Amino acid sequence: MSAVPDIALLGGDDGWSDPAARRLLLRAVFAADPDLGDLVAEEIRRSGRSTPDLGAVLTLAHQAVQAGRRVEDASLAARFAAQADAPQRFMAEGRTTAKTYEPAPGKPAEAIFWPNPKRDPAQSLAALKPFVTRTPLVDAATPIGSAGSCFAFEISHAFQRRGFNYVVTENQPDGANGVHSEGGRPDKSVTDFCAAWGLLFNSPGFRQLAERAFDERPFERMLVKMTAGGQSYWCDPYREGVAFYSPGAFAADYERHLSAVRDALSATKVFIVTLGLNECWRLLHDGTVLSRNPRGFSSYLTARPDVLTVQQNVEDIRRFAEIVRAHNPDFTLIVSVSPIPFLATTRAAERHVVEANTHSKAVLRVAAEEIVAADPQAYYFPSYELVTGCLDAPWDVDLRHVKPETVAQVMELFDAMFVAE
Repeated sequence: MSAVPDIALLGGDDGWSDPAARRLLLRAVFAADPDLGDLVAEEIRRSGRSTPDLGAVLTLAHQAVQAGRRVEDASLAARFAAQADAPQRFMAEGRTTAKTYEPAPGKPAEAIFWPNPKRDPAQSLAALKPFVTRTPLVDAATPIGSAGSCFAFEISHAFQRRGFNYVVTENQPDGANGVHSEGGRPDKSVTDFCAAWGLLFNSPGFRQLAERAFDERPFERMLVKMTAGGQSYWCDPYREGVAFYSPGAFAADYERHLSAVRDALSATKVFIVTLGLNECWRLLHDGTVLSRNPRGFSSYLTARPDVLTVQQNVEDIRRFAEIVRAHNPDFTLIVSVSPIPFLATTRAAERHVVEANTHSKAVLRVAAEEIVAADPQAYYFPSYELVTGCLDAPWDVDLRHVKPETVAQVMELFDAMFVAE
């Protein structure tokens, strides 16, 4: 096959004899100093030596480097010396790279290739547990906690029912002392979270939970009046799902609740953070964020919708962990993304709710990846992938919340990843 000028023929019948292909190869070999690669390529071209395969090119490149270290130009000789092992390193890295898609110990074929029931051997998504590395962080005695959205409290209930050492410093409010849990759970043997901080749908909620508990910044004491079923009650905009019969009940409960939050975060060794939404409502007077959307009450007048970036989510969770670790250095995070889709979007003028939900989950999933990559005390739990990608029928009749069987399968995945034998 005759060469066509200006086209580098990689993998052609003539091996690496094509000068243009050889030049690209040597620029890759000397990627730290591509101009040096050009000099070596030109030296090989002038020599007229045959380069039928990769080994021949790298042998000649090695010889050129050794010769270059002896040139009179001290600056050029230093450049050659700095790249003395480049050909050998390139070959070693290339051997590893060539095995990228090959199964190996700790890297099974089912983790590499998307499952295909028509392939031999047949694979099914429903039979997968989508993880590679097992990290046994938890046993029966490990103090464990969690916070997040409604998916998160399904997981916390499962921990409690299964006998894990789920830290509880404040039970679900039952109306005593004028504090009540909205939409109380029928199973009174479990509580939603370690303390009655309520649902946290966004990353700033986690940060503010720690900031308020450990007095890291001032927070206005606020209540918003709500009416449902002809009955009025008061809500703390930072504690979704907790109602107060009067402002006095809120005032009496305030410090006691924060003490329970401090105790919970200080005692927990493994804490599951479930990221829910990247849309939030931010109060205008101080920039703090509501636990969820204001749903028609007067906060619409005092807050505005916001869409959080990947970096904002990363920073909020990083700061949450940093504050807690100042009081509990062993605080380990397991980060997950809630599979539960939006109830509603603030961006309907420009994004359909389905589109906005996909964007939200993508942002949160990337944020989770970056949180874990930067924090040696953080791990990712792929419950989102299990529910949305692996299970055949995970959803309840509303197509937003998950079935009890789905929660059980999520817990099986957690066991496989994090629970000691």
